[in-house]
Amino acid sequence: GMSLEEAQVLIRGKKGTKVILEIKRPLTGSVFDVPITRDDITTRAVYYRMLYGVIGYIKLRFFGENTGKELDNVISNLVRQGAEGFILDLRNNGGGYISSALEVSSQILSSGSKVVSVVERNSPTEVFISKPNLNIEYPFIVLINRNSASASEITAASLQEYGRSILM
Repeated sequence: GMSLEEAQVLIRGKKGTKVILEIKRPLTGSVFDVPITRDDITTRAVYYRMLYGVIGYIKLRFFGENTGKELDNVISNLVRQGAEGFILDLRNNGGGYISSALEVSSQILSSGSKVVSVVERNSPTEVFISKPNLNIEYPFIVLINRNSASASEITAASLQEYGRSILM
């Protein structure tokens, strides 16, 4: 009978400590305890698979602290599996860190490409330039929708602007 937020407050706690969850099955009404140990929860930002034996499909769920590193590993893995081109799926990706958008774009753009400029009131314009990379020459298609926002938009726009990707 409590909200999700109330339950989260009770479940969260110091790493390594234990909490017991009481589970009730809705169909049978049976109740049982599940002991768990609190720990850090890490969520992968990048999911991937091969399509048709030659297309690397990459789904970016968000642009987090480790997304660039995850993507680097995924691209390398897909190339080893025989990928000749890539689909980068940014649909329903609400974005994340601008630094992560820079890391992701850097893996596809030529080094030194202007990824985005940030203009704030009473501050100088900050320009973000792609970092040195392997300059992957594989073709890319980027999937976007109206729920692709923030870092997703930055990435999609920079890849399109430099002719490195078709947006769909």
